[in-house]
Amino acid sequence: RSTLFPYTTLFRSVGDSLANLRDTLTIPDDSSPKLRGLGDVLFGLGEYRSAAKYYEMYLKKAPPNDTVIGNLSYALFKRGHYAQTLEVLSRAMHGDSNLVVAYYNIGELFLKEDKPFDARDAFRASIQIADSMSRAGRRPPDEARRAKVELERVQ
Repeated sequence: RSTLFPYTTLFRSVGDSLANLRDTLTIPDDSSPKLRGLGDVLFGLGEYRSAAKYYEMYLKKAPPNDTVIGNLSYALFKRGHYAQTLEVLSRAMHGDSNLVVAYYNIGELFLKEDKPFDARDAFRASIQIADSMSRAGRRPPDEARRAKVELERVQ
């Protein structure tokens, strides 16, 4: 533990001003439980840049884990990497309905960040994809219904 605190203090003092710089953070090749544990600690401290790196390394070594995928997508989202967030979420899901679910989740993330206009756009995208699935005779996931409810709420 004591070896993490100087680094987290440094990151907090610098803040996310490093977000626009090329990412040169390297993570030691360690066991998957240790990588996840360190990712969880950094995520809990709000150090999303480092947490994302640890989670990415963890996912290369271990089977997908919904909690890690959720934390990774949130860490990327908090850093303003919206496209990467969508990519992580859609990779974690399978089948034709993955974009419906991914756009719904992005909308929820925007709502948590008090960005209703961006949330509205994400919910609309989810609904449009779900509608195209329905027209093709496929059943959209339940997130399509939830996206409609949330869209009505933010309009």
